[in-house]
Amino acid sequence: RGAKIYARLLGGAVTSDVASIILPRIHRIAAAGGFTAITLELIGPDPAAELETGACTLAALEPVENPELVSRPVLQDRFVHVAPLSSRSRARPVRRDELHQASLVVHRGRHARLLHALDREGIAVVPATIADTDASTIELVAAGLGAALVPALAVRGHEGRVHVRELAADLPLPPRVVALAWSRGRELGADEQALVERLPPADGLRRIA
Repeated sequence: RGAKIYARLLGGAVTSDVASIILPRIHRIAAAGGFTAITLELIGPDPAAELETGACTLAALEPVENPELVSRPVLQDRFVHVAPLSSRSRARPVRRDELHQASLVVHRGRHARLLHALDREGIAVVPATIADTDASTIELVAAGLGAALVPALAVRGHEGRVHVRELAADLPLPPRVVALAWSRGRELGADEQALVERLPPADGLRRIA
């Protein structure tokens, strides 16, 4: 027995913040179920095609908006505001008026959804710089190129390099959700099905971490 879990996350790489949460949980479930070692691997530029052709059976994706795929959310994370350390004097949560017309570093893979969510709240921001990953987003912020909205997990390991603030209660943003996905037209094997059933759904970061 040996299920393999393949993953391609936004930005073209398996990010450490997601892997650090999902991998230990997968391996604990695998050990309890008597599976052999399960690995997380990077797949090609089109994860949906990899799933549909059978090149892999399960993929960790963010987000899943494909009618050809079935998905099960396994990780949920809130967004936080990061800024250069020069703004450390501000400690209160970020308010709506601070974001309106603000110049932000934005993540290439999710900036359209993020800007749309802000626009629905009547908040218009200026995408000053586009970054490919959360890590590069934080690097650009640390270099002083602007502020950004990033998943809280992405800040792990970067504490002390950027100033982190929560968002005010009246500034709701949809959470970042990572899901395990598989092709609707291909049947999962017994190990893959058991893994999907045993992974608790994403119902908040406290339960996932």
